[in-house]
Amino acid sequence: MSSDHGITDLYVRTRFGDSGDFIIEGQHFGAGAIVGREDYEYFISIKPIDFPVLAAALGCGIDEIQKAWEEQSGVIVRSGERSWLAEHDVPSSLWIP
Repeated sequence: MSSDHGITDLYVRTRFGDSGDFIIEGQHFGAGAIVGREDYEYFISIKPIDFPVLAAALGCGIDEIQKAWEEQSGVIVRSGERSWLAEHDVPSSLWIP
């Protein structure tokens, strides 16, 4: 899933990984001024054990996480995914290649 969130050259997709984690993948092209390189990629993962917390934050059931994220992603991405997750006490891991 990828959606419009109003930030130029930032593309965010979500998927469920092979281990069942909910994964948020972001790529910001032209982010050189921010991070000192041409593009910036990041991956945020949420473990299945934490899906009840994520679902509660999204106001949905566990089986509706993907759909609810898609519907709310504009607001979430503009506020920063990691900030939004922390604000809602959703444990997550960040990986930057």
